[in-house]
Amino acid sequence: MFITEPIGDDDPGSGFSCGEPALDTFFARHALPNDRRGLGRTFVLRRRADRLESLPAVLGFYTISMADLEAARVPEGLRAGLPRYPVPVALIGRLADALARVGFYLKYGFALLEPDSAFPRRMFLPTATILESLDDGPQARSPSRP
Repeated sequence: MFITEPIGDDDPGSGFSCGEPALDTFFARHALPNDRRGLGRTFVLRRRADRLESLPAVLGFYTISMADLEAARVPEGLRAGLPRYPVPVALIGRLADALARVGFYLKYGFALLEPDSAFPRRMFLPTATILESLDDGPQARSPSRP
């Protein structure tokens, strides 16, 4: 019923609105140009064209970009094995279909980087946790296989 795919040329003009002005503005004005310039990759959640025509074409979006993270910002219980220098991370930002659902992420192993901070609420999930959640687990992965 729904698909997630890279942002398309017509998506910014689709009328998407999540009710958060900063996110709506980002999507309408910056998501596509930033994607095309390689500053981040934006993906949209959309309904299939032949189904649920009462719903908007674009239901949500998120942007992935590269960043780095100081080990000192990682919750203490997750720091084991991290180097002392900044480590590369994938940053999932502009999550316009789940802004108020932090609890959803906490139950799947994400940890708040700064629990007392207001917006933005940055969270961390170790790669090992992601690999363990995949069907074949980390033991089936090799360096040549993503």
